[in-house]
Amino acid sequence: MKRWNKGWAKLLLVVVLIVGFTYTGVIIGVKYRLNQYLAAKEEQGVPVRYQKLKLKLFEGTATFIAPNLTLRKELKAGYTGTLRFESIKIKDIGYIKLLWTGNLTIDYIELKQLNGLLIKGETKSVTENRSTEKSDELGFAIKLKELILTHANLTVLNQNEKRPLATLSDFNLEIEDILVSSRTLENSFPFTGNSYAITSGPVYLKATAYEDLTLQSISGDSNYTVIKDISYQTVLPPEDFSKGLAVERDHYNITIDSLSFTQLQLTERQKDSLGIAAEHINLHQPYIKIHRNKLVAEDSRYKPMYGELLRKAPIAIQVNHFNFYNTYLAYTEKTKDFNDGGILTFEDMDVEIQNLGNTYSSPLKLHFETQFMGAGKFDADWTFNVKDTTEAFVFKGRLVDFDMRKVNSFTKPVANTELEGNMSELYFTIDGHNYQSTTNLKARYTDLGVYLIQPNSGKRKAIINTILNLFLPSNSQKKEEAFKTSATKLQRDVSRSPFNFVYKSLEKGLQEAML
Repeated sequence: MKRWNKGWAKLLLVVVLIVGFTYTGVIIGVKYRLNQYLAAKEEQGVPVRYQKLKLKLFEGTATFIAPNLTLRKELKAGYTGTLRFESIKIKDIGYIKLLWTGNLTIDYIELKQLNGLLIKGETKSVTENRSTEKSDELGFAIKLKELILTHANLTVLNQNEKRPLATLSDFNLEIEDILVSSRTLENSFPFTGNSYAITSGPVYLKATAYEDLTLQSISGDSNYTVIKDISYQTVLPPEDFSKGLAVERDHYNITIDSLSFTQLQLTERQKDSLGIAAEHINLHQPYIKIHRNKLVAEDSRYKPMYGELLRKAPIAIQVNHFNFYNTYLAYTEKTKDFNDGGILTFEDMDVEIQNLGNTYSSPLKLHFETQFMGAGKFDADWTFNVKDTTEAFVFKGRLVDFDMRKVNSFTKPVANTELEGNMSELYFTIDGHNYQSTTNLKARYTDLGVYLIQPNSGKRKAIINTILNLFLPSNSQKKEEAFKTSATKLQRDVSRSPFNFVYKSLEKGLQEAML
């Protein structure tokens, strides 16, 4: 019996030793293969240094403690710099495949406590990349089945000016099927993926050479996400901004209380196509001020209609409902050196857009309601089919009970003109396409007066105004229920915006009906 026990004890000891040596050998082999993998990455331009490596074979995980990643120019990612982490954990490692082949497929990764500084360098466009590389390759691409990023803080600087291009604070993201590539970044997509959860502290982005974008917080998941306290600002004040322009450009001062997304998806639809889709995108309490200095030379380049802009967008867009709630919009136009410009305001404005995108066969429909200049109810509908290359559209609107004196804050500085009277009702329909519009309009008004004023003093030109108003019908008709009507055509100036086309069409119809 004792001999039998001793035999089993020896056998057990041998088994334990074999398992122990095997386990140790596997650990040594895996670490060797992982270091081989990191050495290969270093040759590609991503050297990795770490303090410690923890392996758990039965869990299939490898955890790098205090790793530092350096991005070099050889990576061709468009960025260089250093990323420091508390830890990087790789999950579901196929150890057998790694040991036998040396190939490491990373599908699941968890990044903790990122602190990074990146420098943005020169990058080739997507078109250049496609022409110089194989069609199924990108200069830079990361694909994962799952990414977990916690408490990330990142700063991106411009290579030449060393100014921040972006900053992330306490950024947390958990996402499945993520892709980050040259193509996504080129199209302003941070990533594509499915089923995400996200939270973040303040975010800053250098949106353009002239404008900054800031967000105070992000929270949500793929079902519902909300971004709070958004600011989009032109950095310089209007006068200083205009001095540096070769051609006119709008100056922006925009704040938004919150922006929410329902069922947001950022996806890779095909190998060469990215897409954004959502059931609802809602902007709550946008405060928008736009200033344009017409003393700066006009940009004479062709301005596409909105349908063409959507149709030719580099990404697929499919937003079923896009809404603005409780919006304030002020547009200022400066046409003279000696004043600050004329202003038009749209207050308490709600906007509903259906089928916003370039994947729908049904037309895009836009409806808005607002208080124009705080004095008259103005509502309108704008409809067009994005797939229609003639850019055909219909814009129908109504303005009721409008005190025409309210528009003098625009007409006096811009056109040296004052208006008086009341617009009881105004109805119009603009049918147009890319090059021409037809406007049918009817208006009922009372006590109309149009007065030219002295540019410097602001006083009315007495004699001219007396003669002018002798020929103007002060009322639409003697009968209160009657309307003045007009039918006008307008050739579009294709160097001006689609909104300008609508405005000029309406302006011509009003002139025909009232003057």
